[in-house]
Amino acid sequence: MTFDAPSRPAAAALAAHLPRLEENRELRESLRRPSRLGRFMQGPIGRHAVDIFARRRIGSWEALRQALGQPRTILCLGNGPSSEDPVLAGIAPDALFRVNWRWHARGLLTSPQLVFIGDPRTPNRISAPIFGFRCAEEANYVLWRQCLGLRPPRFRFFVFDDLPSTLGSWRWRARPTNGAIMIATAAALHPERLVIAGIDLYRHPLGRYPGGSEAFDGYNRVHDRDVEIDLIRQTLSAFAGEVDILSPILSAALSSSTGAAGNRRA
Repeated sequence: MTFDAPSRPAAAALAAHLPRLEENRELRESLRRPSRLGRFMQGPIGRHAVDIFARRRIGSWEALRQALGQPRTILCLGNGPSSEDPVLAGIAPDALFRVNWRWHARGLLTSPQLVFIGDPRTPNRISAPIFGFRCAEEANYVLWRQCLGLRPPRFRFFVFDDLPSTLGSWRWRARPTNGAIMIATAAALHPERLVIAGIDLYRHPLGRYPGGSEAFDGYNRVHDRDVEIDLIRQTLSAFAGEVDILSPILSAALSSSTGAAGNRRA
């Protein structure tokens, strides 16, 4: 049995029985959960948010491809400085994929068809037709967070780890970032062309983000640069279409890795 989004009164009643959320960097950056909320999510109700909102969930690669209009060219933008490469102005993708929400204030390429959530505040900062989650646990967390804020989810979503893939995030010794999951998702949709920018591995001389950011603190401790490179390398090695990488740092890292994708252009 599936259920549509609960009514506002029902969401309000539910929120009264759920623990308060605490805002902190660890929560924002890596979706670490306060222990009370963590215990709730392991309970008979908490772990089934994805099921409760099943009518909004996209359950297969083909269904996601159809929901995106069968894109022939997909542009994947991370949040690094190369996400504002001037060359991007001449690219007209059929689908734009982004991560989180920081890019919105920059005013460039702000109408994505799919946004991957690493920061749980994302659905409250931006709107998107479809949101992507790395795993069901993170999807549950964000869906309950929306209910706590009396904002029952109105968006469609999918869970990467629940779809067939040899690159599931549980297979790696560190957690892949949403940027890597974004690229793996795009490749799984079999477009003719894949364009990648903004994946600068936190090594860009301009900083972590575009706009003169002074943040150079690199990966959160749950991630690993080598895992990131290897996941992207394996993704592109198996991809049959054309790949354009507009992130020179990523391109160099892949070129120095054994078995880099033969179709890649930089």
